[in-house]
Amino acid sequence: MRVKAKAMGFYGCLREVGDVFDITSEEELGGWMEPVKAEKEKAGQQPAPAVAAFAAYHVGAGKWGVKDAAGERVGEFVGTKEEAIAEAERLIAEQEKAAGHPDA
Repeated sequence: MRVKAKAMGFYGCLREVGDVFDITSEEELGGWMEPVKAEKEKAGQQPAPAVAAFAAYHVGAGKWGVKDAAGERVGEFVGTKEEAIAEAERLIAEQEKAAGHPDA
């Protein structure tokens, strides 16, 4: 489900007002989010499946890892902040490609 942030909030990573992103279900819709109708939905077509969010997080001692939208650590990756951000972006792109997301 595609949503837009009405206020600052956290879903996988910090979201600013106006950010548009996907959540996995309507149950995850927070009070700071509002549903967004995609052009495909307006035209009566099926939207692309939602893609899980990934975000870099500080593990400690200068090391960073990657968590999913549920806050669970993803794999065994540990590296610098820049490497963790790149890994999170790679995971998102990989899922978007597998889901046939139009932005991939």
